[in-house]
Parts: sequence; C-alpha cells; structure tokens
Amino acid sequence: MTDSALLFDSDQLVEKLRGLKSTAADASTAHASARPHVPPQAAGRDFSATARRLDAALQRLHAAGQVRIDALLAASDAGDRQVAVLREADDNFAARLSGRSS
Repeated sequence: MTDSALLFDSDQLVEKLRGLKSTAADASTAHASARPHVPPQAAGRDFSATARRLDAALQRLHAAGQVRIDALLAASDAGDRQVAVLREADDNFAARLSGRSS
C-alpha cells in the first residue's frame, strides 16, 4: 500500500506566480511597444505588394505572440485562484483535525 500526499508551500507558490505575472506583464508592455512595420517601399519599387504581404504576415505573428503572453497572464491568475482553493481546503482540513470547524 502506498500513501499519497500533496505537499506544497503556498507562500512559495504565490511568490512564483507573482514572478510569472510580473514577467508576463513586462513582456506584454515590451511587445506592445515594438510593433513590426514594413513600409510598402521597403522591398523596392516593383515589390510593394510583396512588402505589404510581409507586413501582414509580421502583424499576424506579432498578434500571435500577444495571444501567448495573454495566456501566461491568464495562467498566473488561474494559478493564484487554485492556490487560494488549496489553502482554504488545507485550512479547513486542519481545523477539522484539531476539532475546530470553520
């Protein structure tokens, strides 16, 4: 027979999640300030259509990058909520073990 347990340091988890959120927020700010742009004349006189297609592709790539950063922000928020649930469950279980109720 094996025993199973969920061991976690909620303060450490919260600290790591705050670090993730801060890093993602910084990345979002930097990402928003560095929007790509390829002017039509950049590819040469006869290749403005190519430059526009390249610009559109870079805009889509940039937007996809923001989606990924937003996913990190959402994951850190979800992690915060999950840690709060775990803390509450742990506190309630500890209270029941000690004969207190919450």
